[in-house]
Amino acid sequence: MVVDAIIKPAPRTAPSRRLWVDANRRELSSADQQGVAPAEWKPSQLFLGLFLWELQLGDKVKQKTITRAREKAGEKQAVVWGFRSAVGQAREMSSMMFHRIMATALLVSLGYLPKAIGSSHERQLLVDLLKYYNTIERPTENHNQPVVVEVDIDLQKIIKMDPNVGEMTSNVWLRMSWKDVNLDWEPHQYDNLSTIRLPSSEIWHPDIHFYNGVSEQIASTLAVVTSRGKVDLLSPATVTTRCSAAGNAGRWFPFDEYDCSLVVGSWALDGGTVNLRWPDGATGSSSEVRVGDDSGDWQILDTSKARTETRFACCSKPYTSMFISVRLRRRALRHLCSLHLPLLWVLGLASSTFLVPTDRTDLRLISGILFVASACWWPSGPDLPNNIISLGHLFVGLIVLGVSICFVSHCLQLVLLTPPSSGRRQSVLAEYLNRLLTTPLALKLACISDNRPEHDK
Repeated sequence: MVVDAIIKPAPRTAPSRRLWVDANRRELSSADQQGVAPAEWKPSQLFLGLFLWELQLGDKVKQKTITRAREKAGEKQAVVWGFRSAVGQAREMSSMMFHRIMATALLVSLGYLPKAIGSSHERQLLVDLLKYYNTIERPTENHNQPVVVEVDIDLQKIIKMDPNVGEMTSNVWLRMSWKDVNLDWEPHQYDNLSTIRLPSSEIWHPDIHFYNGVSEQIASTLAVVTSRGKVDLLSPATVTTRCSAAGNAGRWFPFDEYDCSLVVGSWALDGGTVNLRWPDGATGSSSEVRVGDDSGDWQILDTSKARTETRFACCSKPYTSMFISVRLRRRALRHLCSLHLPLLWVLGLASSTFLVPTDRTDLRLISGILFVASACWWPSGPDLPNNIISLGHLFVGLIVLGVSICFVSHCLQLVLLTPPSSGRRQSVLAEYLNRLLTTPLALKLACISDNRPEHDK
């Protein structure tokens, strides 16, 4: 029954009160027939139902009292019996009012409780586990024994690689697993509930950080806790770590390679307090490092992982850390197609203009324009190494290439275009170059067949 309106007070006269009760009863029955009654009771419904029941009961008690008074004492003593009946009715009404208030309070509380007791076992389990739980206390039965934490790192994606600064920004998944003796329970006591999820900030967890990280962002997630006390925590992280160039990487652009590493360990807990190890005690190999997305600008050539112990001057016990090494190579196809191939085409076209006669000034002008345009294709950008061949080296190389081509072209002109009536010195130079450039080795290198007559050889 749905009653949202304010309940109006009942009339004082008996017929009017009876009509008021019947009207409200019809209204409530029509609401039931229309199917608008919800599954849960509301306080207004309960109050109205109890109030109608009280009015009906009060009318019946009053009518019975008056009838009994008339039968026993007649009309003269009806007033006395009516007074006594009124006193008795008042007592009965006060008792009914008390019971009505108690019943209303009980039913109102029951009307609101079904929404909150849907997972009473889980709520009770959380109360029992976290009531006296201390997030600073190490979860071990013997304080002299370390907490064994299994750590694993999944490399998901190389977001950015800056070869100039030597930093790699990557997205990783940090997996940790350990046993918490303070978070175990019997499942049969909690309706066979064997697994719950708790915020990592509400329970103890190791203070794991990246030792070689320039910046890190480790997300706070929910930890999966079993009835045996095993805690599994998977946290995605975005971390920027340091890298080093493998050899003279910039000189071999875009085929340069870099060595990057991810070093994970506890910041304040030494090996005697927290013992880090790989899952199942594995020592680590290149095939055990999982890589999610390897489709970016950098190709992962090799991965390896190891466990190391480092002693510091401040502490007597060593600190355990997990080391992952990653070798990256730049994907060269994009740079070759967008930078190097157009540059080589422009250089070849510009160099071929030296083979044309010197009186063609239009071709010389085109050659100069192409040389200047070739500088615009030279690779530049923040993702390229600083020790790449600079623009100055390019122009020096172009000048040397141009001088060499000019020398070769003029030599060919002396050999091929010098008339026989020229001076003695020029004829000797032309004859010498003719012999040098027409040797069998030179003709084979130039892929030219020797079809000259025997007297000209």
